[in-house]
Amino acid sequence: MSIQIVLVDDHDAVRRSLRAFLRTVPDILLVGEAANGSDAIKVVAEKQPDVVLMDLMMPRMDGVEATREIRARFPNVRVLILTSVLDTQVVQLALDAGADEALPKAVTIDAIADAIRRLAALRQA
Repeated sequence: MSIQIVLVDDHDAVRRSLRAFLRTVPDILLVGEAANGSDAIKVVAEKQPDVVLMDLMMPRMDGVEATREIRARFPNVRVLILTSVLDTQVVQLALDAGADEALPKAVTIDAIADAIRRLAALRQA
């Protein structure tokens, strides 16, 4: 059974790259995408994924607020922060808001896939 994920990032190029990488991972299925936090909440409500890959810095609603809202409304959905933000305080805010883990965007697809699998296992536990 595939792990269903939603990808949230305001940069089209980043979403395209991650989408292409994720298609190469047989046990992970991308079921939705959003370009900002408020759209992410709508997509998560509709798709009920196992894991959300969440950017932090986005227009309309940032990743911290979106994470807080998603975890409040859908406590079983896991959130993996993928960020280029190097400010550890911002990353800590996301973790405090309910994110399960944070990874830098400059990481291998294998590391992302491993983190997704870890978080999906938490959801099923």
